[in-house]
Amino acid sequence: MNTLYFKLDCLTKLSGYVNAAEGEVSGMGLVEKIKDMFVVTEIFLLKQECSFSTTEIDSEDLGKLMLELARQGKEGNLKLWWHSHGSMNAFWSTTDNHTARNLSGSNWMFKAVVNKEGKMKVSLDVSIPFHHVTDDIQVSIYDPDTSRIFEICKKEIKEKVKEGKLSDGKQREMFDDIELCPVCHTIILNDEKQCPQCGHKIKGVRYETHVPGKKRNGKHRKRKLSADIQDRG
Repeated sequence: MNTLYFKLDCLTKLSGYVNAAEGEVSGMGLVEKIKDMFVVTEIFLLKQECSFSTTEIDSEDLGKLMLELARQGKEGNLKLWWHSHGSMNAFWSTTDNHTARNLSGSNWMFKAVVNKEGKMKVSLDVSIPFHHVTDDIQVSIYDPDTSRIFEICKKEIKEKVKEGKLSDGKQREMFDDIELCPVCHTIILNDEKQCPQCGHKIKGVRYETHVPGKKRNGKHRKRKLSADIQDRG
C-alpha cells in the first residue's frame, strides 16, 4: 500500500473546505477498496470548534454520521480523518499522531493533512497486531473511466493506424507530389487555375499533385515539365 486514491470531486471538496476556513478545519471520509486500490469516495465536514492552530470535531455530530452510515451499511468505510494546517506546512504534530492512533483503534485509519497551498501529506495508521505507521503515502486521482478509455483508444489505433516506418523513397515521393503557391504557400491541385487562398493565377502544366485518399491513374511518374507561373499583378 503506497497510494491513496481520491475521486476528483472529493479532492476538490477537500481543497474547498481548507481554503474557505480561516484557520484549521477537519473532517472524515469514506475509503472503499476498488480492485486493488483504496479510494476516497466521500468527504464529510462535521460540526466543530476551530482556531488558528486547533480543531475539535463535535462528538455528537460524529455519532450521527456513524449512525447514518450504519443504516447504509457503510460504517466500516469511515477510514479517513483529514484536517488542515491553514497556511502552515503540511506535517504531523504530536496532537495529529495521538488523534490518528485513537481513531485507528478500528484496525486501521488513513490520516491526511492539507494546507492552503495545496500541499498534502498522507499516512496509514494500523493498530493490529501492534500500532505502526506507514508514512508518505502517495496521492492520486481515481477515474473509473481511465481503463475503458484506454481500451477504446487501443482498439481505434489497431483499426485505423497502420504501423511501420515508410522507406526514405516513399517519404520523398509523398512530399515531391505537393506543389505550393509561390505567394502564400497554399497547396495547389492539378485542376486549379489559381490559388484558392490568395487568388494568384497559375497556368501551364505542373507536376502531378497526389491527394491523400485519391487513387492515381496508372503508374505515377514525376513528369519533368516546367511550370509556367504567371507573375503576380
